[in-house]
Amino acid sequence: MSIIKLFKITCKTNLHVGSGENELNLVENSVQRDSITKFPIINSSSLKGAIREYFKNNEKNDEKNKVNSYFGSETEGRGRIIFFDAKLFAYPFVSNTYGKNYAMKTCDQITMELEEMYKLLIKNNKDIDDIDDKIIKCQYMKILEKNCKEDLEKCKKVFEKCKEDFEKNYKETLENFKEVVNELPVIARNHLENGLSKNLWYEEFVPRETIFYTFFSEIDNNNNKESLIKYFSEEINNKIIQIGANATIGYGYCLFEEVK
Repeated sequence: MSIIKLFKITCKTNLHVGSGENELNLVENSVQRDSITKFPIINSSSLKGAIREYFKNNEKNDEKNKVNSYFGSETEGRGRIIFFDAKLFAYPFVSNTYGKNYAMKTCDQITMELEEMYKLLIKNNKDIDDIDDKIIKCQYMKILEKNCKEDLEKCKKVFEKCKEDFEKNYKETLENFKEVVNELPVIARNHLENGLSKNLWYEEFVPRETIFYTFFSEIDNNNNKESLIKYFSEEINNKIIQIGANATIGYGYCLFEEVK
């Protein structure tokens, strides 16, 4: 199986990756969203385009063939690196916790989706321990182990109570998270000619410090060519890459970090 690389993407400035759709409301330019959860997302095609532009601006002549192998070209054919969507992991909420004016939050739906994707991609990797299918079991395993030794019936009662609390908190946390994330900040943009407004529009954006995650892999290397995913990962790790629109006003500058 191909090597899988997991990356964290942290927005160091506000981010606008446009959906290309006008929803006929106040916001003319909305961001890309997951078709099911409606959380902000960076589609794999947009992510690939941004990283390709980064390599294009930084590549050396002797590295051109390797870069073509990453992304594809007329001579190399299709690229060998597989790009997955970058999905939302954590979002900054207004808060006075920990002496800051914001706190990073996520929800169980996001963590479970990450676990499922992780297991799907690395299921044949023997170096990685299996992740349990039920997050409830992960949450309360220690309680169960302790109480089972003392009293099996008591253990069952503890588990049921934990399960009820978990499901209640899960629902409340998810609804609260959705409410905030579905109402992203909006900024007014204006085009001026001789001091007069010629085009006023409103644009949605993902705030700085938001964290996404994504996976990179490589097309199965059946022809025994040298694996490229390692070099690709090293070249973007701990680098700032601009994603999306409005680069000239400082939008979309994101830090890529490999999660070992």
